[in-house]
Amino acid sequence: MLDNLRIKILYQIKVLEYKYQAWIKIFEISKAYSQEKKKVDAKRILQKSLKLAIYGGFLILGIGAVWGIFKLVQLKPFSNSEAAITTKNTEQNPQSFSVQDSLLKSAVEKEDILRGDNSFAASIEKFARDSAVFLEDRASSAPVDYFIILANKKNKTMYLLQNTTGKWQVLRTYAMGIGAQAGRKQTAGDKRTPEGLYFIVERKEKRELSSIYGPLAYVLDYPNQQDREEGRTGQGIWIHGTEPDSFPGETKGCLEIANDQLLLLGSFLKDGIGTPVLIVGEPESDDPLSIPDFDMIHKNWEKRFALRKRSEEEFKTLLEGWEKAWESMDINRYKEFYDTSGFKSQGVNWKSWAERKIRTFEIYSNIDVTIDKILVMDVSENSATLKFLQIYKSDKNSQQNGKQMVLEKINGSWKITREVTIPKEELLL
Repeated sequence: MLDNLRIKILYQIKVLEYKYQAWIKIFEISKAYSQEKKKVDAKRILQKSLKLAIYGGFLILGIGAVWGIFKLVQLKPFSNSEAAITTKNTEQNPQSFSVQDSLLKSAVEKEDILRGDNSFAASIEKFARDSAVFLEDRASSAPVDYFIILANKKNKTMYLLQNTTGKWQVLRTYAMGIGAQAGRKQTAGDKRTPEGLYFIVERKEKRELSSIYGPLAYVLDYPNQQDREEGRTGQGIWIHGTEPDSFPGETKGCLEIANDQLLLLGSFLKDGIGTPVLIVGEPESDDPLSIPDFDMIHKNWEKRFALRKRSEEEFKTLLEGWEKAWESMDINRYKEFYDTSGFKSQGVNWKSWAERKIRTFEIYSNIDVTIDKILVMDVSENSATLKFLQIYKSDKNSQQNGKQMVLEKINGSWKITREVTIPKEELLL
C-alpha cells in the first residue's frame, strides 16, 4: 500500500518537474523568436518573473513536504527484484505493464529520485538518460532479442512472444482468422492453413497490396523443407489484414488479423525478416508459453540468422561492384551484372534499358552512386530479392530513392532480372 502510494507521489513529482522544465524552455524559445520586438514591457516581465518565483517556491515546498513524509513513515525502496509496480500479474496481463511503469520502477529501485543531486536539471537529466537506455535495450536488434509469432488455429489466436532476459513472455495477443477449411494444408488451393515452423521472408507495403489484405503483409516461407519432402504444395501464405472496416474471418489459408492490430504488430516486427512463425493446429495446452519448443526454434533461427548475414555480405560485395560499374559509365562493364536475355523492368527489356543508360552516360560528366541499408528480403539457392537505399548524384541532378532488385543465379553467378524504384521510407522501418 505504502509502496504504491510512494510510486504515485514520485510520479506526480516527475510530472511537475517536466512541466516546470517545459515552461522554462517555452519561455526561452519565445524570447529567442521575439528579438524583432525592440520595446519590451518591463512591468510585464517583472510580473512573469514574480509568477515564476512563486510557482518555483510552491514546487520546492511540495517536494520538501513529500520528502518529509517519506522520512517520517520510513518507506523502504524496493529490494525484491520481482516487486510489481501494479497489483496485476504482468505475465497474466502483459499489456498492463507499460514502458512508463518500467522506467518508474527502475528509478525507484535505484533510488535515483531520493538520492544524489536534488536539482531539477540533474534529476530530469538522469531520468531521461535511464529512459533512453531502457528504450534502446527494448529496441535492440541483437541476436538475443527477437520475437516469435505463435498462431494457434484451435482458439484462433495469434501471440507475439519476446525474449529479452532469457525468459519468454507473451507481449501481445491478437484475434486471428484462418483458412476456411479445417486441417493442415496439403495442396494449392485447398483453403487450409499450414502447420509447422516458418519464417518471415518479406514485408509487403500497402502500395503493393489489394485493399483486401489491409495496410501491410508479412510473407512466410511456405512450403518449407519439410513440406516439400512430404509432398505439400501451394504458396503465398501471408500474415495480413482485412478489408477496411472488416474483421478477421475465413481466408484461403493465410493468417488474418484486424488492421489496427496488424499495424501494432508491424511496429514491433519492423521489416520482420527472419522472425519465426509457429503455426499449430491442435495443441495439448492453451498456454502459449508451453506450446513452442524454444530450443528447437532458436537453433533454426540461428541457422537462418547466420545464412542471412552471409547472404548480406555476399550481396553487399555484388552491389558494390554494380555501383562502381554504373559510376564508370561503361555499358559493357555495367551489363555484366544483368541477365540480358530475361531482364524486365518498368515495362522495358534489357535492350531498351541499356539504350536509356547509354543516353544518360552521354549527357552526364560524372555519376556518383552510394548504397545503404541493404535488406535481403528473400533468398534461396537460386533466387533473391534485395531492397536498399540508393543515393544518386551527377553533375546535372541528384536524388535519393529506395530500390528493389530481383536476382537469379545463372551459371553460378547472380544476375539482376528486375529492378524497380520504391519509396525510401520502406528502408527506414
